[in-house]
Parts: sequence; C-alpha cells; structure tokens
Amino acid sequence: MQTPILILVIILSVLAGIFLVLFIITLTLIRLNYSKKIMLYIKRKQNKPLDTTVDHYNWLDKLNAKEISIKSFDNLKLTGKYLENKDSDLLVITCHGYKGNYTYRLPIIENVYKRYNCNILAINQRCHYNSEGKIISVGIYESKDLKLWIDYMLSINPNYKIVLDGVSMGSATITFGLSTFNQDNIKCCICDCGPNNHKDLIIFTYKKVFKHAWWLFYIFTPLSFLLIYGFSIKKASCNNSLNNTNIPCLFIHSKTDKTVPYSSLKKNYDAIKNKDKSKMVSFNEGIHARSYYKYHDEYLKNYFDFLDENLK
Repeated sequence: MQTPILILVIILSVLAGIFLVLFIITLTLIRLNYSKKIMLYIKRKQNKPLDTTVDHYNWLDKLNAKEISIKSFDNLKLTGKYLENKDSDLLVITCHGYKGNYTYRLPIIENVYKRYNCNILAINQRCHYNSEGKIISVGIYESKDLKLWIDYMLSINPNYKIVLDGVSMGSATITFGLSTFNQDNIKCCICDCGPNNHKDLIIFTYKKVFKHAWWLFYIFTPLSFLLIYGFSIKKASCNNSLNNTNIPCLFIHSKTDKTVPYSSLKKNYDAIKNKDKSKMVSFNEGIHARSYYKYHDEYLKNYFDFLDENLK
C-alpha cells in the first residue's frame, strides 16, 4: 500500500513543481513585457524614425513646440510636446503605442495640422521616452494619465475643442477611460488598432508564441495580472467606458494585424454608445499600426471626413 501512495506523492510533487515553474515564467513574462526595464533595451529604436522621410517625424520640433510636463496620479513626471496656436480653439491630443514616443503619429498629425491649423499635444506615455514609470499597463493607468493631460490643457484654454488620436496602446489609453474624461470639450476620437480587452490580447499573443501550449501559461495569467496590477484581468476592458459616453469614435483596424486581434474592431464598435456618429473602418492588409502608410489616401479621407462631421 505504501508504494502506490509514494508514487502518487511523487507525481503530485512533480506536477506541483511544473505548475510553479509555469507560474513563475508567466509572472516574469508579464512583468518583463510591461516594465520599464524592457523599455531600456528598445530606447535606441524609440528614437529611430519609422520612415526615411524624417521631416514627417521632426516637423513639430522644427516649429518650436515646447516640452511640457504634468504629474501623474501616482506622482510620475509625464512629458509631452505642445504646439500652441492662440488663434485656434481646436486641440488634437495624440497618444502613441507600446515602444513608441511623441513622434510616432506625427506623419498623420502633420496632415491634420496643415488642414485645421490647430493646437497639438503629442504626449509621451508613462515608461516611454523621458516620461517616468516602471510599469506599462496598456491603457489602464495610461487612461488616468490622459485624463490629467486633458484637465491640464483645459486649464490653459477652457474653450478647447479636443480631438483624441491614438494608435494601439494609445487607442486603449483613450477607450479605457473615455467615459471619465471631460464630456463637453472632447468632440471625437480616432482609435487605430486598439485592443478591446487584455484577456483577448494576451490569449492572442500566447497563441502566437506558445502555439497549442498557450493555455498552460494562460492558467496563471489572471493571478499574475492581479499581483502586478491589483485587480482582475476581467476588469481590463474598455466596454464599460465606451458604453457610458456619447463621444463618437472612429475605429480603424487591419484584417491582417498580428499584434492586436482584428476582432477588437467590432467589439469596440459594438460597445460604443453613440453608434450614429461612430464609424469603423477596416483595411484588407497591413501590419500592426501601419495602415496609414499602406492606404495613405483612403486612411486620410476617412480621418478627415470623420473630423469634419464631428467638428461642425
């Protein structure tokens, strides 16, 4: 009788050891991927233009945009580049994605600036470029930061009519907190290839990396998420925020996106309360966050048609 019991104890101990190792790996992966440490390795890439047409990335600096900063809710210094035009009450706030910086959306925003001659604020998200921080949360904490940026800009000019522009994590920065932002001054949002929730995003990534073994790592993800962020992964969704605002959104996504699941496009649109003025646009091909470069004219037409409609 003792031999079967001993074998069972050994088997259970081995299984417990395997699960412990998987849990540690999962926790480490999430911490590394969402931490400042990993950002230090990509700092060189952060400052490298994404296109050979460098002028499209540095035009804001050439126009002497000034660097401004605020303090986050958790006392981090957050920076941004602000180009002021006192003759206009239109303000575009643009939010870059993971591994980016304030220059990431400037090739697109340059077109907006030329068309509307507006004010521009290009922020550096926490843990990116010269903004402080240790943990990247893909929209959770960043949306709270954006709220503070909006409040700060309205303290400069209470009459600002605000357009929010974001790509990837920058899109999540907008959608995760949209219902908490100023509802009167924000006129519309452009959300390019943003995730709908963290669960879908993580499973999508795990399937790509771990193939059929993805579920072995996902088993421990909810607990890892709770330990890192202090709340359930089930709450890491923008559905509630989108369902509690009348601010219209233009959702954009590529069908061949391999970083954020394409299904996020419809989920975000389905969640938005103001469907009459909101719109979703999909492109057949294109890598993550690069639809503008492959479908330049069509992208800008949808962008400007949406702005013109909502800035009347």
